[in-house]
Amino acid sequence: MTEEPKPTYEEYCKLLLEGCKEKLFLSESYYETYMNGLTSEIKANIFNDILRSLSALQDVYVQPDMLFLTDPSSATLNHKPLKSILNKIYRLNCIRPRRKGDVLPTLENFHSVLDDVFRTRFICKYMDGPEFICERLKKTCESLGVECNYRDITTGLGYHAWHFYYKQPIDDFAGAGPAQVFVELQFTTQLAEVIGSLTHIQYEAVRLGDKPSPGWRWKVDSNEFRPYYISHGLHLLEGVILEFRNSVLPLKKAALQEDKQPGEEN
Repeated sequence: MTEEPKPTYEEYCKLLLEGCKEKLFLSESYYETYMNGLTSEIKANIFNDILRSLSALQDVYVQPDMLFLTDPSSATLNHKPLKSILNKIYRLNCIRPRRKGDVLPTLENFHSVLDDVFRTRFICKYMDGPEFICERLKKTCESLGVECNYRDITTGLGYHAWHFYYKQPIDDFAGAGPAQVFVELQFTTQLAEVIGSLTHIQYEAVRLGDKPSPGWRWKVDSNEFRPYYISHGLHLLEGVILEFRNSVLPLKKAALQEDKQPGEEN
């Protein structure tokens, strides 16, 4: 049986938009205006509690100034642009193999099916930071009665991060009635963020179905070789740095203790 040819990304997007009667997709500007307002509404809700919790976690990490690269309270919540929504609907419906029980996204249900429509990113200084945060953030959400989950994301393309998801109930989504939307919090490291920004274009091309160059793992001049192996090499280096930090901290604490004057409180 011959498999039907898959539509191109451009063809699929055209069909999606032509057959959609949702007011939200009448124009890109209308979509942006509505989503900007909804993002602000979401940010003023559970998101604020989470930011306060993240700030407090610094005090229970190995050392407060070693957890985040920047102040977590300054994080901004963003939403996926319309083009990114169309891109992901295309990938999940046409590129990724379907699994039993999958709920496929459409323009009508994307807000409740896709788990990264609303998202932000936090940069940690060390590679044990993301998991440390996710484990404790789960307890915070559970105490608030908020449904959540998290997982580590590691790909063959060299992406390394932990993603935390929680559900935010909203009274109405674009006239479709009450809904629960996911909010995605990405936790990665400084080195992973640097190399990720450089390899993102190739990452997107592969996700849309581009095939890697044949035998690229043995071709140092291929487009794939350097970015992918640098990404994994940096992840290994971060592990070495973490081990070094853990070996140095006890010595540093002992030195500080010796410097204290007799009778001085800890």
